[in-house]
Amino acid sequence: MRWSWCAGRVLNVAAALLLAAGLPVPAAAPARPCAANALCLCRADHLACDHVPFHRFPHTEADTWHVSVSRAHLGALGETALDSRRLRTLVLVASRLHHVDTGAFSSMTSTLASLDLGYNEFTEIPIEALQELRVLNWLNLQNNYISDIDPTMDWGFLSESLSSLSLSNNHLVVLREGALSQLRRLAQLDLDGNRLRSLAATALPPTLALLRLSDNLLSHVPCASLELLPRLQHLHLRNNVLRSAFNRTCRIDYSKIDSLDLSHNELDDTFQLDFQNRIQIKQLILDLNEFTVIPSFVLDSGRLEKLSVSYNKLKYVSDMSIESLKHNLERLDLDHNELTSLPESLREMARMRYLSLAYNRLEDMIALPPNLHSLSLTSNYLTSFPMALNDLADATLAYLDLGYNQISVVSGDMFGPWSDALVTLSLKGNRLSHLAAGSFPSTLPLRELVLSFNDLYSVEADVFVNLTMLEVLELSSTLFSGEFPIATPIDKLNWLSLNNNNIHFLSSKEIELFSSLEYLDLDFNKIIEFPTEAIKTNTSFRLKELRLSYNYVSKINTEFLADLIELESVDLSYNRMHNISERSFANLPNLVYLSLAGNVVEYVAERTFYNLPKLEVLDLQQNQLTEFSTEYFDNVSKEDINFSVNVSYNRISYLSSERMVLINVLDLSHNLIESISEHFCNCLGSSIRQLILSYNLLTNIDSFSFGSLPKLDILSLNNNKITALKKRSFTSKRALLEMHTIQVLDLSRDRLTQLSPEQFQNMRRLRHLRLNANELRSLPRDSFKNTVLEHLDLSQNQISIFPSSALTHVGFTLRRLELAHNQLEYLDAAMFHAISFLHELNLANNALTVLSDNTFAGLSRLMVLDLSFNAIKTNFKELFHNLPRLRRLGLAGIGLKSIPHLPLANLTELNLSDNHISSFRESEVRQLGNLRVLNLARNRLTSLQPAMWTILRQLIFLDVSHNPIVRIARGSFDGLDRLLHLRMDHLRHLETIEPRAFLSLTSLRTVVLESPTNAERGDVTLAEIVASTLAIESLSVHVRDKVLDKQLHNMRAMKLRAIEVKGAALKRVSEDAFISLGQQRALAVRLTDSSINALPVGLVRPLARVPHLALDVSNNRLTTFSPATLYPNLTGWNRLATRLLPGGLVVSGNPLRCGCSVSWVGAWLRRWTVEVGGGSRSARDAARRSTCRAPAAAGAAATAAVAGAAQPLLVLDADEAECHASALSSGALNMRHFRLSAFLWIVLLHSLS
Repeated sequence: MRWSWCAGRVLNVAAALLLAAGLPVPAAAPARPCAANALCLCRADHLACDHVPFHRFPHTEADTWHVSVSRAHLGALGETALDSRRLRTLVLVASRLHHVDTGAFSSMTSTLASLDLGYNEFTEIPIEALQELRVLNWLNLQNNYISDIDPTMDWGFLSESLSSLSLSNNHLVVLREGALSQLRRLAQLDLDGNRLRSLAATALPPTLALLRLSDNLLSHVPCASLELLPRLQHLHLRNNVLRSAFNRTCRIDYSKIDSLDLSHNELDDTFQLDFQNRIQIKQLILDLNEFTVIPSFVLDSGRLEKLSVSYNKLKYVSDMSIESLKHNLERLDLDHNELTSLPESLREMARMRYLSLAYNRLEDMIALPPNLHSLSLTSNYLTSFPMALNDLADATLAYLDLGYNQISVVSGDMFGPWSDALVTLSLKGNRLSHLAAGSFPSTLPLRELVLSFNDLYSVEADVFVNLTMLEVLELSSTLFSGEFPIATPIDKLNWLSLNNNNIHFLSSKEIELFSSLEYLDLDFNKIIEFPTEAIKTNTSFRLKELRLSYNYVSKINTEFLADLIELESVDLSYNRMHNISERSFANLPNLVYLSLAGNVVEYVAERTFYNLPKLEVLDLQQNQLTEFSTEYFDNVSKEDINFSVNVSYNRISYLSSERMVLINVLDLSHNLIESISEHFCNCLGSSIRQLILSYNLLTNIDSFSFGSLPKLDILSLNNNKITALKKRSFTSKRALLEMHTIQVLDLSRDRLTQLSPEQFQNMRRLRHLRLNANELRSLPRDSFKNTVLEHLDLSQNQISIFPSSALTHVGFTLRRLELAHNQLEYLDAAMFHAISFLHELNLANNALTVLSDNTFAGLSRLMVLDLSFNAIKTNFKELFHNLPRLRRLGLAGIGLKSIPHLPLANLTELNLSDNHISSFRESEVRQLGNLRVLNLARNRLTSLQPAMWTILRQLIFLDVSHNPIVRIARGSFDGLDRLLHLRMDHLRHLETIEPRAFLSLTSLRTVVLESPTNAERGDVTLAEIVASTLAIESLSVHVRDKVLDKQLHNMRAMKLRAIEVKGAALKRVSEDAFISLGQQRALAVRLTDSSINALPVGLVRPLARVPHLALDVSNNRLTTFSPATLYPNLTGWNRLATRLLPGGLVVSGNPLRCGCSVSWVGAWLRRWTVEVGGGSRSARDAARRSTCRAPAAAGAAATAAVAGAAQPLLVLDADEAECHASALSSGALNMRHFRLSAFLWIVLLHSLS
């Protein structure tokens, strides 16, 4: 595990949470490691600890008012955990909290105003700990396991103080009468993401102004509740299961609702919403429904100002609609519909300021509202500027988006008085091939112009000369000449994007054309030297961010770079830099970020990085360095800067040091380092806090090796070849001073055979020690003396005797002990006497056989215990009698034939997999009523009976995979109406699944199962399974057939967001395999782990209208990837381009062959990173990981590659002429499929390169 010292990572988390609480976050003072605990960052009166594995609440100074702790291991807060602290803001997010003692917040009853307990494990509101908080007004309990709110609960002082409450993403199914009515000051309530099916009329307090009910299972608009909420202004009902047939008229006499969100339901033209005294809504959102016309109830509104009916099936807008809305409507959003025209009466909407008609079928506009400020017509069929623009009032339109149409010409006479106030113009993704001088008139006050993704073959020198106010110019993926497109100055331009072009040369003279330029993006070009020609002038540059990644840069002009004194960020990653000379990066007083990752750097000269006082990040990973030296740096960073250096994934074997350097985090992992000298550490000593030496060739740690690092907090030495530690390895030579600071030490996956007595005694702050995967047989008595260990990992060693004596000195602090995969044969109660405060104990995969009744008698605080894969014989009832707080228990693979009696009322997770259980009765689980997670995989279950679940009604996760289940009948899951996740794959003996077997799983979100194979015999189909579980969001199907054809047909699931198909037997997929999923609102399709070696033409065509689509075809046997799989014709490419897959395309893990057949994929991925913003982080990472193999004679496509070596697709650059010849070869013209693919190869390589 790695902890970052960058303030931008830790305090940004805290800042976001504090801002969410409505509290100010000071930004003046920089964040610094806290004096009390350097794993946390402090700034003024704020403390933030993100991803610090605390088992106890961190120490804070007396003047600290705002504390944020996230991703810790707190478990519970005792009465003294926060003793004497008088906090105003407390954030305890994702810290495994399940209990708070009554008096935990007693010291802050009159100060705590904001409390965040989100992403924890509470099963109920910890009201006894909260009810005395007199000024708490903001409480967040989102993403817990709360399933009910007791109406009789005493809220104490919260009744009068609480104004905002979030219970989103819990497990609420109903809200009972009076559930929250005691909260007399509550104004904001968030219940999004639960499983709510109904609201009692009196469940909510009448003071509510904002009510969020999105992402639930409501089938009706909660009219009865709304009648009792006279102050309600904002109501969100997005993504429920509202259907027209299930909804009746809402009649409310005194509604004050200003905004109503009914999007993402299944409402159609028959839906009506009728308020007694005309609807007074100002903002109405009806996106993602089934309307074909603007519904009639909308027209009854008296003062509607904003209306959105995007992602519907509107074919026209009537004059009646315009007449009803024209007096008040200011904003209208009709994106993603089927409109071919709009009525002339549109010009009567004099109050309208914003109109969005993107993704329709408009060929022209005959009328527009006269006073528009913003107009979006992107992705239609316009061939020129709409004529109706001339009807607009003079100098009113400020924003115009005409992107992704069929406009081929732009000329000055296309503009008029309507454009005299135009600030932003987007023409990206059209068919512009030439820009002539005078294309933009001098009267045009543009500040932002987007011309990306066109086919510009020529740009005349003076084309932008009239745009004297221009500040932003985007020309991504649009230039083919390879020449810089601008020849005249644009004095106010501060943002210029030229990525994904064919630019080879760029001189300093061309950059000087933009005296105000702050951002320059030149990623994915073919620049060899930057600048190509540097002419010394007196020009003062203002450039702050320079992007040059994925070019051919081998040389940087250092004199020019030194003139960029305002530069803050430079990205030179993935170029061809071999050697970096002295002072290549020098005298840049504002530089914060510098990346040279992914080059071929072999040599870095002394003082390469000179006089960079603000540098925070230097990335040199994935190069070919054989040496790392502190001589690289001279006057770099300062003491108040958190400076991180990453030189991982190089070939470094030698560490040189002659100069002190201020580095806070140094990553030397994945190199060839065999030793660390004391002298090298001396040069890091004054500042280093995190040192990462993982995955090297270290064999031993000498005495005093790290003793000169007085501020070191985290030391990673894992995955080396260390066989021994000297007793003084972590001791300072100066008077043998202790290393007080190290808190985290990782020695896992080395080759340690023994530890010295008192090995770590000089590490007085050591909290977390990983010694797993070594060769330790025993531990000396005083190994951990003087430490404050909270977490000790000794798993995967050869320990045969429980190390009781070695743990004596950490008995009070130790909370988590891992001893899995050892050779322990015997345990008794006496062994645990010294560690009675333990919370987690892992003893899995040992040789334990007999456990006495009182073995765990001294571990009354234990919450997690894993005894899996031991041949245990014991009286389980007595064994666990002394573990009243146990919440997670692992009994996998211990030879059970039935579920033992477990007197564990607080147990929430139970793993019984890999046993011999064939069934169980209600009486066997009688005391497990709070169980949420049950794993029964790989047992001997042959059927599932309703009686099995009678007691287990709180289950949210159930795994019955790999069982010999023969039949799944109706009623098999009765009683599991709260179940969210079900795994039932690899049921090899399954013969029958009855229709309606899944009807009782009304809350089910994710399911993993086998594809039914006997549908022709009347078995349930996948479509029927999905239809019976209306809340399903993710479906994973293991297919045993050789062809994926009709298995997914007729599937209808409005909430489905992800579908995965896998199976080693699968060899082919038909082009209409996903034909039934084209109506989804968002969908991630994953076709993986199969034997498929080719994908059909038009596979994605049925999904083209899914608004947010992602495709993952990783880990198959694909050797080629035809563009026809995504774009069966050129129209598809021209209209959607990479926006067809805004969620990304993943092809990693396939044996793709480099060449013309996959060259377009690399170009596609490069364009996608810009066109749709690169999707999710995981999708961007997958794009970087995607590779192909260079064949022995791959021609131009692999000239730089060694035959058989992996090449990243992002850098693959096939020669267009060669691909043209290959595509038109006689072999490629034999079949229609190959002709289509050949044609698309030519077109895509031409437009993407």
